[in-house]
Amino acid sequence: MGIGLVLKQERLRQNIGIEDISRQTRISRRFIEAIEDEDFSRLPAMVFTRGFVRQYSAVLKLDSGPLLLALPKPDLESAPLPDPPPRPGRRKWDPRVKSALQTVVFLAVATIAGRAAWVRYNHGSWFAFDSFRTVRAVNKVVVAGPAPLASAQPVLRKPALVALTAPTPHPVEVTVAARASTWVRITADGRTAFTGMLQPSEVRTVAANENVKVLAGNAGGVEISLNGKKLDPIGPTGQVRSVMLTAEGLQQVVQTPPPSHEQF
Repeated sequence: MGIGLVLKQERLRQNIGIEDISRQTRISRRFIEAIEDEDFSRLPAMVFTRGFVRQYSAVLKLDSGPLLLALPKPDLESAPLPDPPPRPGRRKWDPRVKSALQTVVFLAVATIAGRAAWVRYNHGSWFAFDSFRTVRAVNKVVVAGPAPLASAQPVLRKPALVALTAPTPHPVEVTVAARASTWVRITADGRTAFTGMLQPSEVRTVAANENVKVLAGNAGGVEISLNGKKLDPIGPTGQVRSVMLTAEGLQQVVQTPPPSHEQF
């Protein structure tokens, strides 16, 4: 028997309606009917269909392994990223403005820190013209006067000028570590940085100026860290999740939508 017939017969044997399955799994009724009819053209990408079959089997207390083996191989490269529903009433800052403000603040802090280090090392003034005036006075004494004896007059040392160069920051650095085998797609500032399977203990790190997006076929099988800080799990094992991360933290989590106007 096909997977659709197996699931349907078991559902009818347990006297469970399609609406009950949809409510417990949060899968749209039309997707459940398409699975039972084995009409994969009415379903999203195969990577999402596998997650639907796994959830459906869990409700019926069936082993999803043989059913997943019977499914066509997932087309990982063309799996679409679902668009999150808009949140009315919430105004978001332009990521480019955030990045520019962060860069200005970083340069200001770096300049102040470098100036403080220069003053402490040379015991000089905070103002540049005082330093240059001291240098000019030292040069005048050395050129016009005779060579002083070491015991008679201390040697005046010319203050050193320290050139400050601020590094180019990457406000967003994301590390994805696999706890179990899972398919992952990572994009940085809209460009794909990695797509493929991550095996247990395998790690991928991506840096970006604005945002990093992570799509995981097995949400419970990955650990995500943002700028060195480990985040909470993005979802349970066996479910598909997509998140976007910026310098301010986790911005959004896209889950398998409930049966409403927010469906795929």
